[in-house]
Amino acid sequence: MLSITKDTLEKTRKLHDQIAAIPPSERSYETVILPLATREAAVEAIMGPLSFYQNVSASKELRDASNEAEGLLRDFNVEASMRVDVFEAIKSAAESIEKTGKELAPEEKRLVDKMLLEGKRAGLDLPEEKRNELTEVRYSSNQNRV
Repeated sequence: MLSITKDTLEKTRKLHDQIAAIPPSERSYETVILPLATREAAVEAIMGPLSFYQNVSASKELRDASNEAEGLLRDFNVEASMRVDVFEAIKSAAESIEKTGKELAPEEKRLVDKMLLEGKRAGLDLPEEKRNELTEVRYSSNQNRV
């Protein structure tokens, strides 16, 4: 279970690195937004059932592994939510969509808007010092949950 979790999170981290490395001129719905959304759905499909075991398994080992997997996911989510480089890629893709006048389906538009809002709510538009403070607070509150 933990190897599946670690593999899933590492694949997601690599995708985030690839997205951040895309030159601004090549950022679009297809190169940034869609791969991020697809990966997020894949992580949910993998991690949801693994997290469920902590609540239903008769095996203490399985419950403990599930709990640890959920902790790894929480920590990763804090890390991922504070990736300014990925947020900048999302913003560039949104700007590109607007500049080109590309028509998005209502669901696609909502997805772009949601990603931008999540980044803003995570504080990614804040100055670096404030972001670092926020990251510390978020990590410490995750540690208190365990």
